[in-house]
Amino acid sequence: RTSVLISQPRPLKMSMLLPRTVARRTATSLRPHLVSRRCLGDTTRGPDITDIPKNFKLACDFFTKDAISYGEFKQHCVSLRLFAFVGVTAGCCAALFFDPPKSSYWQRYGITFWPSHLWGLFSNKSGPLFLIEKVSHEVDVPAIVGVLIPRGQIVVPAAAPQKPKVLFVLGGPGAGKGTQCSQICENFNEWSHISAGDCLREERTNPNSKDGELINNIIKEGKIVPSEITVKLLVNAMTAQMKTGKSCFLIDGFPRSLENMNTWEKVVGDDAECLGVLFYTATEEAMEQRLLGRGATSGRVDDNIESIKKRFRTYMTETMPIVETYAKKGMVYSIDGMPAPDKVWAKTSATINKIQG
Repeated sequence: RTSVLISQPRPLKMSMLLPRTVARRTATSLRPHLVSRRCLGDTTRGPDITDIPKNFKLACDFFTKDAISYGEFKQHCVSLRLFAFVGVTAGCCAALFFDPPKSSYWQRYGITFWPSHLWGLFSNKSGPLFLIEKVSHEVDVPAIVGVLIPRGQIVVPAAAPQKPKVLFVLGGPGAGKGTQCSQICENFNEWSHISAGDCLREERTNPNSKDGELINNIIKEGKIVPSEITVKLLVNAMTAQMKTGKSCFLIDGFPRSLENMNTWEKVVGDDAECLGVLFYTATEEAMEQRLLGRGATSGRVDDNIESIKKRFRTYMTETMPIVETYAKKGMVYSIDGMPAPDKVWAKTSATINKIQG
């Protein structure tokens, strides 16, 4: 037996009879609410930022009306943010205007400052623009500070260490440097005389000094003592003198050469204030006579005619370039050492007063 199944015919739909584009348009017309919900964010455009009424309406709709699309919700937020920004800014400006901070800068922009200020300037009860007498305070500030400092509640910064002031004393052998330096120290309490030669001799005779042993070995070998050692001895001498209250130093017999000067600037540098060069001038004949006369009583082995001439040649070839270097900087105070000691002292004292200001 053969059975035949006959299927029921399917009902025809509108989309099967119409082309696809026509069917799509028909479906769109049948679902207007869904389409508008989907396309509103892309097809609508919010009001301009200057259109205050429309922006205000959209901002109010944020609280009273449900948005039907993300675009509409976004426009509500933008308008609300616009008014929020304006409100916060206006509130800050109003706060600064009506109640400014307690400072002279902001007070000038307060609403009550200028009227009261102008009224005070022209009223009889206003005080003087400038103080005509010392104002006394009811609070004893020095007494309070005197109590707080010992407790450690007020920290007083330590004063910066005072730099020593250095004045190099140069001149030919027998020009009178030692005599004038002694006079300066006697009449000016803050000045001290330091001789480079005396520092070297004192260090050589110190049995506990390593530098003294090194200096003796160098001299035995006929070599020149390094400038670094001489500068070190001068700095040590200044440090010791500063503990006794001295602040200005006459350094005699140094620098003797440009190499000495460069070493001083390298080692000491800004740690000491260089006031310049006190330079005593004299003729070779006068210096020779003075040294020979001194050699008769001083007992110095270098106060003889041969040593004197050699020292003078060294002075001309090595020391004079130093004087010329400082002269270019305007730091040389030249004094004629030929007159009598009291006349030389008169010029020396005037120069020291000028240097001290």
